[in-house]
Amino acid sequence: MDPNFDNYPDWRLKQRFALATLYFSTTTTGTTSTGQDGGQEWKKKTSWMTYDNHECDWYFSKQYETASSIVTVESPCREDGVYELLLLPENNLHGTLAPEVFWLESLKIIDLMQNSLEGSLPSHIGRLADLRHLVLDKNFNLTGRIPSELGLLRNISVLAIAWTSLAGSLPSELGLLSSVKDLVFSWNELTGRIPSELGLLREAEALLLSGNNLTHSIPTELAEMSSLRYLGLDSNRLTGGIPSGLGQLNRLYYLALSENQFTGVLIPELFQISSLRELSLFDNHMSGTIPTLIGLWTNVNGFLLNKNNFTGTIPTQVGLLRNMKDFDLQGNNFTGPIPSELGLLTSTTLLLLNQNSFTGTLPSQMGQLSGLYYLDISSNQMTGPIPSEIGTFETLFLLNMSTNALTSTLPSEIGLCQELLKLDLDHNQLNGPLPSELSLLRNLSLFHWSNS
Repeated sequence: MDPNFDNYPDWRLKQRFALATLYFSTTTTGTTSTGQDGGQEWKKKTSWMTYDNHECDWYFSKQYETASSIVTVESPCREDGVYELLLLPENNLHGTLAPEVFWLESLKIIDLMQNSLEGSLPSHIGRLADLRHLVLDKNFNLTGRIPSELGLLRNISVLAIAWTSLAGSLPSELGLLSSVKDLVFSWNELTGRIPSELGLLREAEALLLSGNNLTHSIPTELAEMSSLRYLGLDSNRLTGGIPSGLGQLNRLYYLALSENQFTGVLIPELFQISSLRELSLFDNHMSGTIPTLIGLWTNVNGFLLNKNNFTGTIPTQVGLLRNMKDFDLQGNNFTGPIPSELGLLTSTTLLLLNQNSFTGTLPSQMGQLSGLYYLDISSNQMTGPIPSEIGTFETLFLLNMSTNALTSTLPSEIGLCQELLKLDLDHNQLNGPLPSELSLLRNLSLFHWSNS
C-alpha cells in the first residue's frame, strides 16, 4: 500500500486511482513467466505506480499532433498538479478503457492512438467537459457503438476515432459539438444515415467519414458547414446525387465521394468552388458530360472520374487547369478526339484516358507534358502514328497504348524515355523494325508488342 496514502487530499487520491486503473486495465494481469509485473506490455512506463514519484512525473509522451503542427509539452499536469494531458500513443496498451479513467475530469487532451485498446468506449467520457482533443485512431479492436454522450463535449476541437471496429450509427448528438474543428470517424463499421444535425457544425473544417457502410443520400444540411475544407465520404454505400448546396462551401479544398453508389451528373454549382484542389468521384454510377465550366477550376490538382458512365468529349477548357497533377478519366464512355489543349497541363504527372472510346490521333502537343509519370490511352479507338514528341517524356514510368489502331513504326525517340519501366503496345497496327534505341531503356522490365 502507498505509504503516503493518508497524506493525499481527496482529489489526488481520485487522480492516482484513475491512473492506476488505466495502468492495470491496459496491461496483462498477474506476473509473467519471468516474474515481471502486469505492466510489462507497455513500451514505456517509467515511474508508473511508484510511491516516491508524483503521478505528474510518470511517463507520458511529450508531443501530440494537431491539424497544423506538433505541440511539445513538459508536463501532463497543471502547475497545481491536476492531470490534464493523457498522452500515451503507440505505447502498446492492451485491454479496455475502464470507466474510472474518466474520473480525470480536468483532462483537456487524450491521445491513445495506435494501441491495442478493446471493448466499447464508456459513456462516462461525457463527463470530460474541458476535453479539447480526443484521438483513439488505430485501436483496431475498439467495438460497440459511438456513445451519444460524446455530444456533451462542447469544448472539443479534435475528435478522431478512425481505424477501429466501432459499429452502429452516427449519433445525432454529434451535431451539438459547436467547437469541433476536425470530426473523424473514417474506416470503422458504421451504418445508417449521415445525421442532418452535422450541418450545425459551423466551425468544423474537416468531416471525414470514409470507409464505413453509411447509406442513403448526402444530407443537404451539410451545405451549412461554412468552414469546411475537407469532406471525405468515400468508400461507403451512399446513393443519390451530389446536393447542389455543396457549391456554397466556398472554403472546400478536398471533396472525396469515390467508391459509393452516387448517380446523376456533375452539377454546375461544384465549379463555383474556386478553393477546390481535389475532386474524387471514381467508382460510382455518375453520368452526363464534363461541362465547360471546368475551366473555372484553375487551382485544381486532382480530378478523378474513373469508373463511371460519363459520356461526351473532353472540353477544350481543360487547358486552363495549369495546376492539374492527377487527371483520371479511365473506364467511362468518353468519345471524340483527345484535345491538343491537354498539352497545356504541364504540371500533370498522371494522365489516364484508357477504356473509353476516344478516336483520332494522339496530338503532338502532348509532348509538352515533360513531367508525366504515367500515361495510359489503352483500349480506345486511336489511329495514326505515335508522335516523335514521345521522346520528351523523360520522367515517364509507364506508357500503355495497347488495344488501339495505331499505325506506322515506333519512333526512335522512345530511347530518350530513360525512366521507362513498362511499355505496352499490344494489339495495334504498328509495323516495321523495332528501333535500336530501345536498348537504351535500361530500366525497362515489361515490353509488349505482340499483334502489332
